[in-house]
Amino acid sequence: MVEEHGIIITQSASNSGPFFSSIPEQYSKISDEIFIIGSFFTSEIKDILPSGYNGGIADTINKYSSKGPFLSSGARGIDFVAPGEAITNLPKWYPNKNTDFNGTSLAAPNAAGSIACLLSALKANGIAYSPAMIKMALANTAFLPKNANKLEFGNGIIQIYDAFEFIKKSINFFPKNFIVPISVNNPKLEKGIIFVKSDEIQSKNYCVNINPKFNTKWILKCTDQSFVSHCKTVSSKNNSFNVKIDADLLKEGSINYAEIYGIDSLNPSIGPLFYLPITVICPANSANEKIITTEPGTPFHYFIKKPSTVDSQKQCSIKITAMDVKKESRITILFRQGKCLTEKRFISFPVRVQEGYTSSLFPEYI
Repeated sequence: MVEEHGIIITQSASNSGPFFSSIPEQYSKISDEIFIIGSFFTSEIKDILPSGYNGGIADTINKYSSKGPFLSSGARGIDFVAPGEAITNLPKWYPNKNTDFNGTSLAAPNAAGSIACLLSALKANGIAYSPAMIKMALANTAFLPKNANKLEFGNGIIQIYDAFEFIKKSINFFPKNFIVPISVNNPKLEKGIIFVKSDEIQSKNYCVNINPKFNTKWILKCTDQSFVSHCKTVSSKNNSFNVKIDADLLKEGSINYAEIYGIDSLNPSIGPLFYLPITVICPANSANEKIITTEPGTPFHYFIKKPSTVDSQKQCSIKITAMDVKKESRITILFRQGKCLTEKRFISFPVRVQEGYTSSLFPEYI
């Protein structure tokens, strides 16, 4: 439907945040063809909604907004973000005059309306388009806040006017179809790389094919050189390149993300024509005792691997204590079971300074 009829689909990312890898996996196979939209909390809406909403921090991803990557394919998941709050009038018989709604189901139509304005301008100027062209133009012109995590923001906030001007200047250089790098090492991770560090494996080499094949010399650039190394170019006769992931210097318990961009060497001004998403997870050893202090407001993510199989009970204890007498914190713990990492359950609970919390069982992470 997308490629044959040129229909553009915006899909809400779902409201399973604040976890990573919380986008429904059924979107994974078609993630390149559709536009997956997360929810962004703007400073304008912050001034209208009650204080403390979304932690009181504006210009951030809403806590409920799902995040990438897709664990089944390695794809980044989120393409763009849009405001996910709306204030609407209520019928006259309601006690309140208006109310607010939120969710990625509001962010997706917000983005769809913006894209519709772009399509209208293209039609008015007699410019033919395809879904691949629109997605590429929006990706290359979106606004990404400084230090934003692309697993949460995707390419960022859509900039319609910039995208329109970009298309007018670059109309002759767009590929008609989506370009997808495919990992040869693991056919299941066909749209990206996901590497989980372990005591045994701290680095790994990958071979990546570019699909479909173009008679093009590619320039490759990476957003983070600290744990990713790769060849700098791909010749027009070749269709693949090598990537090495080295997680040795990455922080324990962290999730790290990078992208390798493919740029047409003859037309570098139009920006990337494809990207390879790379996610590296460095789970902490549950056998080691560790004290972590977090700051209020900003979400903190920490990964813990399963207890050693030597321990017949396979359990570890997590104690969480609030340090601020005046404030209540909410802690959410996600449990993933099985090697496929697809089954999950979580608990969410308030923590006050006089309470603390100790979990009695921590199921297998991977």
